[in-house]
Amino acid sequence: MAARFGPSGVIDVAKFRYYRLGRPIGVSDVFLSYSRRDSGFVSRLAAALSERGKEVWVDVEGVRDAEVFPEALRGAIESSDAFAFVISPDAVKSAFCVEEIEHAARLNKRIIPLALRLVPDEEIPEEVRFRNWIPAGEDSDFAATVERLLKALDTDLEWEREHSRVTVRALEWDRSRRDRSFLLRGADLRSAEAWLAAGAGKDPGPTALETEYVVAGRRAAALRQRGLLVASLVVAAVSVGLLIFALISRGEAVSQALTSDAERVGAQGVNEKNVDLAMLYAVAGVKLQNRLQTRSDLLTVLQNNPDAIRLLRPSQNEITSLAVNGGGQLLATGDSGGIVRFEDMSHWTASGRPLALKGSIPQEAMMFSPDGRTLAVLSETGSPEGPNQAGRTNLYSIDVATRRVRLLGSWGGVFSSVPYPGASLAYDRSGRHLALSISTNSANGSVAADTLTLIDPSTGRTIWQRQYPLLAGGLQLEARLVFAPNGTLVTSAQQGDTLIWNPRTGRVERRFPIGGQPAINAAGDRLALAINSPSLATATSRIALLDLRTGHYRFLPAGLPNAWLRGFAFTPDGESIVSATTHGQVDVWDVASGTILATIPPPGGDRASEVLAPSGRTVLVGSEAGTVVAYDLSGSRRLGRAFQWGPPAQSCAAAPCIAINRQSNLMATDQGDGSVALIALPNLRLAATLPARNGPFAPAIAFFPDGRTLLTGGSTGQLTLWDTRSHTVLRTIKIDAPVYWGAVSPGGRLLAVQTQTSTSPSAQVQVRPVTGGRPLWTHPLQDGTGGLYFSPDGREVAALGCCTSLSTVASWNARTGRELFSRRLANHATAIAFSPDSRLLAVGTEDGHVLFWDARGGVEAAPALRVSTGNVAQIAFSPDGSTMAAASHDGSTTLWDLRSGTQIGGSFPERPNVITSPVFAPNGKLVIDYLADAAEWPMDVASWERFACQVAGRNLTQAEWRDVLPNRSYMQVCPANG
Repeated sequence: MAARFGPSGVIDVAKFRYYRLGRPIGVSDVFLSYSRRDSGFVSRLAAALSERGKEVWVDVEGVRDAEVFPEALRGAIESSDAFAFVISPDAVKSAFCVEEIEHAARLNKRIIPLALRLVPDEEIPEEVRFRNWIPAGEDSDFAATVERLLKALDTDLEWEREHSRVTVRALEWDRSRRDRSFLLRGADLRSAEAWLAAGAGKDPGPTALETEYVVAGRRAAALRQRGLLVASLVVAAVSVGLLIFALISRGEAVSQALTSDAERVGAQGVNEKNVDLAMLYAVAGVKLQNRLQTRSDLLTVLQNNPDAIRLLRPSQNEITSLAVNGGGQLLATGDSGGIVRFEDMSHWTASGRPLALKGSIPQEAMMFSPDGRTLAVLSETGSPEGPNQAGRTNLYSIDVATRRVRLLGSWGGVFSSVPYPGASLAYDRSGRHLALSISTNSANGSVAADTLTLIDPSTGRTIWQRQYPLLAGGLQLEARLVFAPNGTLVTSAQQGDTLIWNPRTGRVERRFPIGGQPAINAAGDRLALAINSPSLATATSRIALLDLRTGHYRFLPAGLPNAWLRGFAFTPDGESIVSATTHGQVDVWDVASGTILATIPPPGGDRASEVLAPSGRTVLVGSEAGTVVAYDLSGSRRLGRAFQWGPPAQSCAAAPCIAINRQSNLMATDQGDGSVALIALPNLRLAATLPARNGPFAPAIAFFPDGRTLLTGGSTGQLTLWDTRSHTVLRTIKIDAPVYWGAVSPGGRLLAVQTQTSTSPSAQVQVRPVTGGRPLWTHPLQDGTGGLYFSPDGREVAALGCCTSLSTVASWNARTGRELFSRRLANHATAIAFSPDSRLLAVGTEDGHVLFWDARGGVEAAPALRVSTGNVAQIAFSPDGSTMAAASHDGSTTLWDLRSGTQIGGSFPERPNVITSPVFAPNGKLVIDYLADAAEWPMDVASWERFACQVAGRNLTQAEWRDVLPNRSYMQVCPANG
């Protein structure tokens, strides 16, 4: 667990005396506890508080020599209104720390930690572990620290002072064996009763002893009154009242403690680097208390790991090598302890028993035979010495069905330590040949020699062996191997060449003057090379594409700073390359454009291994922590299910560009050539493409209430009504200018369009009957075209004009055209949307705010929200109106709770240089459009919980539970099967 600030700061009495600033021993404002190492800071703090009129307890003079230290300390704590700890590692080691904290906690004192120096979580006493800290370290402003402490001390000051007075009196009564002469009377008693009543909702509130003390005082007073019956009734009433207060106080304290635990464990999930623990902590927060903050934490964890679909923990050692059989059903993992395990990928369960090999398994050291019946594994023995280790490289063959292990060969040498393996292996397509490269290093870690061997894997017989050619200069690294589909062997080395070998003769047939980590496409005509920098200290990497027919190569424009590439493979279609850095970051590269399409962050640790499943749909990343995370590249198995209907270049020109019908079963989006794609939402597949009928730019798109009629419009100044089932044109309507926005009234009887000619600085808003004929009304709109919507109740039409030097938001009566309001803004409005109840019009601005206006009057109806750092591109309300999605030019897509005005989760997955288009479907799901692809996210917390549990694949262990929730009974937060 990462270190964090925690409570401590007590006085080592073997080395200190006490002094008291201000008045003699009595009730003081604050008791300061600290270690000797921090005395300079504490003296400065005490002086600052004293100058502000506070009575402060600190060390040196307050305790007389003849007094017993613990008793004097307890008295000082009891007589102080607040208890402040100066946090440092030295302070928590003091034996008096526990005694002081426990005593202050028993007295329900206000405990205020001052975070001076870091303390590990596990060293923090439970009584104050989760309280809010006031920063006081070197990076903090001392004056600000003093002000925050003063503010904390002055909060409920009168109640705390009465608390200290009652505490001292109650303790005197209890220590005198509850002598009645110590009880409160008269005004003192009435004041204490009022204080007790006021403390019912406070945390911490009165202690049980203090409650008993006040009740005893009232009982004694009642007995002194004439009329025992009346006195008894009074006592009963007061006792019942105090009991009620106590019960209320306890109930509120229990509720507050539950809230604190739930929000704390949820926040722990957000900060946790291990994917499974992050998921489980976040689910635990929701299970403890399903509230906005815990739901937000759970969504944040899922947004941070949008591609993860499963995590396995096969080992306690580093996962160094991974392999998947040709059918994609079986995963083999190898670790630094030499253990090979198999996992059934259809159920994500262990398959058979682990197998122990001699030595450790280096990276990229396992491969299934093409028929999947055999697994070839390399292991290395010896003790690392600097960058090298001397020992033997062993080649094993494992029969997958029987798990029988055979040693095929063993070679001695000096090779590089993990994670930079000195050996590589590859099967040919027939499975009859296994190529093996083993390098020998010099003392400085460079490759001194490299041996290439072709082996018969059925017997271990060497077919031929060659010394691998090394370039002069000593910079060339170990050779890496792949077989081409035609059976030729391709080898390549960083800072070396790429060689084509004849597998029959063992001779080099071609040489290309470029080298790196190789991957070959399915056609066998193109080789991708991961080119790493010579030194890991200045790590960079880029990808070259080598045409094996012509020898020509080119570099992809994108590159990776601060990383080396190791895992590397083409997807089966050859259109993408999936790479992994030595740290485990996975990138998906588009071969045609050379850009990085997607990035999956590393699962944690300094080293990682990676393998792409043969289907190209799943990439698996092993980590130092012994975990393997499966990431979905296809998108269909994620929580936010991804789907694509065309190439990125065919995407719409401007957001928003999607519409969803009321049945939530069909989505329509305009495309770069003016055509319209229809996507079936139940299976997230392209259903049809409507041809371009409105010009190459056709951004106006809207569904009719019947769910099957679609309105489109574009640059030709024409509207087209389509039947989405038959894909036929129902009607065309001629408009006198290019159409930028179109809308259909909720009743389906009116059409609204926003148009603008190339010569006009203003736009036109027009409403007309669906059946045809003349427009009902037309109005000019200053500042251009920016948006057009009917209100959900159909009464108003609102439009945005954007953007000249100003922008305009205007609203009209939908049927008559009477203007309801028109407002011009210097701070440009960039998006508008109606709330589902038609009462609010949300207005996004260029500085990242969303304004909320009365939809009929155009006046402010609710406080604005700051949702981004850039122009707000699109706003969408959930069907129930409780949440809002906002997309921005800064690339973010965020979700907001409108009741509290707070963000839910983080940003949904972003794409470089892409402005998203979020739309809520009527079924409540959020669809986020990127280019010619989108993601559909469920918005119910039950779906979030189920998916998080699926990814984790397990429950929190009891030890993991105790680490974060030591005072709560263990419970399983996920179903037993994960």
